[in-house]
Amino acid sequence: MATQDKMLSARLVVDVVDVNGEPLKAAKVEFRGDNSKGAAARFAREGHSYVAEIRTPLRGEVRVTSEGYEEQARDVGLTSGENRELFVLGPRGSRYYFREKVRMPVEAPRNLFALTLSQRARRDASKVNELLRSLKIKPQRASELAERSGTFLFEVPVTNARAMLARLSEHPAIEHVGAVVSLREGGNFSHLTQDVIVRFNGPRLRDVQRIAESLGFSVTREIVYAPHSYVLRWQKPATLEILDAIERLAKRPDVEWAEPSLVVTPELDAITPTDFLWAGLWDRQLIGLPDAWQNLQDAGLEPFGDPNILLAVWDSGTQTAAGIPTNADFTGNLSNGQPKVLAAFDFINMVANNDSPWSDHGSGVAGVSAAMANNPSPVAGQTYGLVGSAPNVQVMLCAGTASTDLYVADQYIWMAGFDPQSPVAGFPATPPLRGADVITCSLTPGAGAALSGIARAALDFVTTFGRGGKGTMCFFSTGNANQNNVIARPYGAYEKCFGIAAISYANDGVTEVRAPYSGWGQIAFCSPSQDQSPTVHNPPTGFMPWAASHAGLGNLISFPQASTTISSASVAGANTLTFVTIVGFAVNDVIHVGPIGALGSEPARITAVDGATNQVTLASALLNAHAAGDLIQTGPANHKNNFGGTSSATPLCAGVAALVLSANPDLTYIEARQVMRDTAIKLDLANTDPTGQWLDASGNPSVTSGQPAVRSQWYGYGRVDAEAAVQAAIDYGMTRDLVIRDNLSDVGIVATSGAFWNSPDIWCRTTAPAMDPGALPASYGAAGPHQTPVRGQPNWIYARVHNNGTTASLDAWVRLSITHFPGLEFTYPESFQPTNGPGDPLPVPVTPGTYFIGEAKVAGVPPGGEQVVVIEWPAALIPPSTVASGTVTWHPCLLAEIAPHDGPAATGNHVWDDNNLAQKNITIVGPDSASDFEMAVIVGNEANRADLLYVDIFRGKLPPSVELYVDLMDPRLFRQLRSIHAPHDRPEPQVEDGDVMVRPSLRPSRLLERAGWRIGRKNGRNVLLLLPRPQVRIPIYAGAGRLVPIIVGASGGGRSPTGRYEIVIMQRQPNGEVSGSASILVDGRQLRTKKRKG
Repeated sequence: MATQDKMLSARLVVDVVDVNGEPLKAAKVEFRGDNSKGAAARFAREGHSYVAEIRTPLRGEVRVTSEGYEEQARDVGLTSGENRELFVLGPRGSRYYFREKVRMPVEAPRNLFALTLSQRARRDASKVNELLRSLKIKPQRASELAERSGTFLFEVPVTNARAMLARLSEHPAIEHVGAVVSLREGGNFSHLTQDVIVRFNGPRLRDVQRIAESLGFSVTREIVYAPHSYVLRWQKPATLEILDAIERLAKRPDVEWAEPSLVVTPELDAITPTDFLWAGLWDRQLIGLPDAWQNLQDAGLEPFGDPNILLAVWDSGTQTAAGIPTNADFTGNLSNGQPKVLAAFDFINMVANNDSPWSDHGSGVAGVSAAMANNPSPVAGQTYGLVGSAPNVQVMLCAGTASTDLYVADQYIWMAGFDPQSPVAGFPATPPLRGADVITCSLTPGAGAALSGIARAALDFVTTFGRGGKGTMCFFSTGNANQNNVIARPYGAYEKCFGIAAISYANDGVTEVRAPYSGWGQIAFCSPSQDQSPTVHNPPTGFMPWAASHAGLGNLISFPQASTTISSASVAGANTLTFVTIVGFAVNDVIHVGPIGALGSEPARITAVDGATNQVTLASALLNAHAAGDLIQTGPANHKNNFGGTSSATPLCAGVAALVLSANPDLTYIEARQVMRDTAIKLDLANTDPTGQWLDASGNPSVTSGQPAVRSQWYGYGRVDAEAAVQAAIDYGMTRDLVIRDNLSDVGIVATSGAFWNSPDIWCRTTAPAMDPGALPASYGAAGPHQTPVRGQPNWIYARVHNNGTTASLDAWVRLSITHFPGLEFTYPESFQPTNGPGDPLPVPVTPGTYFIGEAKVAGVPPGGEQVVVIEWPAALIPPSTVASGTVTWHPCLLAEIAPHDGPAATGNHVWDDNNLAQKNITIVGPDSASDFEMAVIVGNEANRADLLYVDIFRGKLPPSVELYVDLMDPRLFRQLRSIHAPHDRPEPQVEDGDVMVRPSLRPSRLLERAGWRIGRKNGRNVLLLLPRPQVRIPIYAGAGRLVPIIVGASGGGRSPTGRYEIVIMQRQPNGEVSGSASILVDGRQLRTKKRKG
């Protein structure tokens, strides 16, 4: 049994950094729980973090101070296990903007502004430049990539800023214009827009609109994948004044967080040196890919990966022409006959191709991760190009744009196979045929600030619902400026994602070392890339990876079309070579000197050809000497040897993840992560750098504790080992199985038998845990001590998770939601995906919806053990008490999900098909619980295609004096039912004792009584009055995919009953198969109240 102290024990880790992500080592951190009269919790240093063990309080305040910086405090909610908070301190007097709840100091001059062109205008910015000149606006230098993406810097006197921004915002070619809040190296920056993203704590849409208007905003969008979240539009220019309005929003008790929607200029995490050399696939060889492919083949699997695994490349685009890839590494079919490219989309130009990529960076990323193997070239007997780490998986090629986190979120939801309902013109109306299993990103979304709330919401969504509940694996580069990725590249620092650092070879060509430019911090893994910046590839003193490029724009031949040898030796530094023959060689041809991949071999480009002497002149001096007889080859230059940085390390690692899933597609993203962690190579174990040293499981330096190394801020869990990871995935035994039961007899086998609508592992309490000694059940064999939740106050929901496996569990998250309506049939994932608008009127037609309450992390649940989590249920997120005419009580349902779903494989899409899902039908009462008894439930489901459904009502031990009735609510259903069950006018012959006789028809009321119900009136409406039988069946002619509300009511007659009685409502398909159910608890007090009113 879980003890109360254990359940409420939380580990709080606080990271304190400056605006550049540098840890502040002398900060003071305090936590004081709500209603706590004792001393604040004490924090100890672990590495660069401050750590405290907190018991009992679920909420409290964290306060951080550091000399020379402005003090910050924040209210936090804690769950059992580890909780992490980030504080970014600025100098005293700083102005701040929010990323979710994290304050970021504004780091830019007050007179610096920026504008972003609309997608169409980015093709021709001349008119905007004319406008800037006409307004005498002084442009400022920005990065080339920023201006190519349509974002420009300029200065405006602060006194004229509002009028100038208003003028610019009216221009049809300008999408956003606002103050700059972050100015980074290399001319990169982030600027405000008029949009603000807000997550509320429960107000209805009309209340959100009222709140927005009162603060100078309008509501422009509901975000379907982010719980309770909306986009608000500021009605004034986006000067720094908007930050004051956001502060006012964030302070409201009904607001969870509020943040500006920023435009962040793109940065490429690749480093392009001035000289281009080629040395072969050393990075693929280093991580053991040939052996990984062999392991797959030996296991009877596709050696180069499963073609049913889909890897999405979200980058600058992988060049296509009329939608067909120009590089043959991405054309042709996979081993199952399907095309290499499942889908391509350009989110800048809004077309279903990559015909206009804004850089060849995306081709490089795609080549490293998934370029095809053994594909032939146009020359007989010659193969083509290079090979990625997962060459036989299918790819999705996306030309992405990291302009705002909201737009990035829309794109990620789409790639994962869901519809974000984006309002952006031209955004694809439907998601791809299937969602990505792995997404790799070497761009820089959210760079220069903490992770935004909308980014977290999107990443939560794809890791929860992606891959059918097993979670999409999201890989991100960590940057090339030796910075803390928590601020520099926040997406990869999120615990549900994978931030990849870079390592390389030392000058001996053997020892693996950290790449000094690589990002560091909250790193998942490291992977090989170039050794330093700048560098050229010339082993053993210089290493760079190779990758695909755009057609003809590379510096490495893709296959040989002509070849010869050198007739005389050349020295290093020479810029001419003499060939045996120049046939097939011409000016501007790319050549390769020496065998591909051999030490000293190198590419070059011809600038002149002397036919008389067979001598060619080269564009740059040779790095190495070459002997007479050395091979010379030329061909199309569709590849390059200058792709490096964490931009190359990341897709290489993502491809390995695709191979791991190829070896075992049933792995969750957490299990795949663990496989890669367990097999990663620990390097540089003796290092004592305060940042990069290896830490043991307790967070102490391994080099001094003597305990095994676990993780480093430089290397993550180690350098990825493809061969070992794939073999471990092949051998993986499903030794962990987290379960949340449908009933007390449930042992985790699917499909579950018996009742499923009242999980004993979900319960509610009305008192705060610290003051509720009766919150936990006596044992796992007992149901949770459920209390009826009360409106107008917070309640607390408990969930119990059991590990049926033989190994301690990995990280998982228990997610709790309350349904938008009380339904009989909930299906995954639709019924579990969050929607907005708690308490909004019932839509017509009825549509499904779920309010997300919260999630809590569980980890390390022992074999055969359990863990209980508790999540506060804010009063604002409790559904309304009545529907329809305002007299019918909702009968809502709590939904619980363990994410990711760790198996066994689901047998269908209902709760009983998956032991990671559970539900509990509940009643919610007001502070005064006396009310008439009528409960509304929903029959049907959008995924249920049956035209006819049966509803069986079991009255249980309810006394016969209590009359049950059903109101179909929809008059059409009532008329249809009455028509179908009406008797025929003509009497039918009957045979009795051998004689034929004619008996008159039964009266309609008598005929309907045979079905167990008759037509009557309640509250002025036609209803079906149920006879006091144990079971009554009602046909519902709803129509395929419809959601039909009905009311189940009860009224006392004669002597009023006492106690509580359970009524079970079961939905069946036409063939009798159960497809949904619910139960209702009837309290005798309600019936007595109704009788007195009658």
